[in-house]
Amino acid sequence: MTKKTPALHGNTEPLAKALAEANRPAARAILPPGKFGRMFPADLPANNLPDQVLIDLGNSMRESTPIASDSPIPAGYTYFGQFVDHDLSFTKEGGIIGAVTDPTQQRSPELELDSLYGKGPNNAASRAMYEGPANAARFKIGMTTPTGDVGPNPLPNDLFRQSGRTALIPDPRNDENLLVAQTHLLFMKFHNKVLEMLPSISPENDVAQPGETPFRRTQRIVTWHYQWIVWNDFVRLLIRPGVFASIANNGPMFYRPPRNQRPFMPVEFSVAAYRLGHSMVRDTYSHNRVFFDTSLDLLFTFTGGGGMFGSPTLPSNWIIDWRRFYNLGPSGVPLNFARRLDTKIGNSLFTLPGIPAGDAGNPDLAKLAVRNLLRGKIQKLPSGQQIANFMGAVILQPNEINSGIAAVDADTPLWYYILREAEVLGEGGNHLGPVGSRIVGEVFMGLLQGDADSYLRRRPTWRPFLGPVFGTFEMADLVRFVNDINPIG
Repeated sequence: MTKKTPALHGNTEPLAKALAEANRPAARAILPPGKFGRMFPADLPANNLPDQVLIDLGNSMRESTPIASDSPIPAGYTYFGQFVDHDLSFTKEGGIIGAVTDPTQQRSPELELDSLYGKGPNNAASRAMYEGPANAARFKIGMTTPTGDVGPNPLPNDLFRQSGRTALIPDPRNDENLLVAQTHLLFMKFHNKVLEMLPSISPENDVAQPGETPFRRTQRIVTWHYQWIVWNDFVRLLIRPGVFASIANNGPMFYRPPRNQRPFMPVEFSVAAYRLGHSMVRDTYSHNRVFFDTSLDLLFTFTGGGGMFGSPTLPSNWIIDWRRFYNLGPSGVPLNFARRLDTKIGNSLFTLPGIPAGDAGNPDLAKLAVRNLLRGKIQKLPSGQQIANFMGAVILQPNEINSGIAAVDADTPLWYYILREAEVLGEGGNHLGPVGSRIVGEVFMGLLQGDADSYLRRRPTWRPFLGPVFGTFEMADLVRFVNDINPIG
């Protein structure tokens, strides 16, 4: 089979030319116009370790032994995090941020689900995703291809596909692996169910805004519940409890977009801190009752781009069993957990296939960790120690970094520092440490505060009402609400 490129790695555009530019003495850390910016002062000294040192460090990050222990975070959040990433950013090159020569953001850095809704049912480019009148449009849901071990009938559990298996979705990255594709499908079904129940929603919980069509009202309700999940469920799991409370009560200290401007995407977040998801990816997953020991490779095969071994749509026996990815209560089936946050990358994700021709002369550039580290250098990111010092946080000492490379221990690339900090100061990798928590937490809160259409701006007292308990809503509640937990039984 052909191994597909994991979307979690960011992008795979050529690094060779950008690296050469970054290493020139006259190279400047100036980003061209776009929607990226810096969270910390641009005059903090850039981490400028030699390329070979970064390559050696990246090569040391391959997982050499089986996972000794899991994190307490259910594995579904790894791919929910990828879904959120695709909502926030998309560059011309197809990843979080491209080479320093052209990182122009193609998506608004706001939690608005434009990767799900596209430009809406009134837009010609997006209309094919929808069915029904534009003012009350539903998402089209694709049917699976029957398999003998599930049953003779197709099931409504695939993305809607054109001929050639191409999914009709705004962001093709959401069909690059099966887990994020099923997450995208889950949110499509979430929209459809909320639209169906609009007439029964109590005015005490939600009142249509002036001029809202049923579609727009549904989109707002879905988006606000999604925003609630991102902050109160996903971010809360990832960061230190004290940092979460500090940001929730006092707002960001360091991520402060200019007043009256839309939020920008900080490179410290996109190129370093939010790449924490790479460390969370497992080599295998218990997917459903048929495929209970599934390799990461197969999760990339059963997508439109992966070929599905010739099946025109997703085979029914590859429908997800959500009980194995979110904690839905006692079920008698194993719950997958994410890997602990640490400085190791699973073997299945470590080496990337299909690198650009411009990088083909250097096989090290096919390695995910190497690309991440070199990209941090290209973007002139400060070291983790510089950021910790500026924040007034505890600074990891060289013996705590303990990378095996003295230069790295003294002056650590930000991405590596954040992962090592999670091991040392994050309960052994259960969550991020002080620097990582502050960057991730502040950016997500800042994005909500800076979005004029978020629940936090339009109705700060709003609380989610679609869960079993008013005022709380987690991914497990969304799965229960859609009520498509384990379609193949």
